[in-house]
Amino acid sequence: MTRFVLLKHNHPFLHWDLMLEVEESLWTWRLDRPPRYHDTQFAERIADHRKIYLDYEGPISGGRGEVRREVSGTLEWLLQEETKLMGYLKSNHLEGVVTMERLSDNNMQWSIYLIPGRASTESP
Repeated sequence: MTRFVLLKHNHPFLHWDLMLEVEESLWTWRLDRPPRYHDTQFAERIADHRKIYLDYEGPISGGRGEVRREVSGTLEWLLQEETKLMGYLKSNHLEGVVTMERLSDNNMQWSIYLIPGRASTESP
């Protein structure tokens, strides 16, 4: 089963890392706040992370702060295109369809929109 995790990370400033499992790595975005339903926010695509972070909480080596898991669960990919991703996220605390769209050619800036439930797979 494919998984996702949202980690609260306190370095270099307080932010949240959304990590989506793809094959042997985690595609990762830095968010300035946790995702909320019906609230578009911007995210920065950062380096892929190791799958160990699906279950890890604690200090990060090299003095890079620490992480705490806020939400984790399963991910069902609905769409994987170069500029748009959609997935169904399910956990004890969150269930919905996340739509992510690339906003810049350099692959760094994305928008994220979360819809509760499973019925709709259309972005706003």
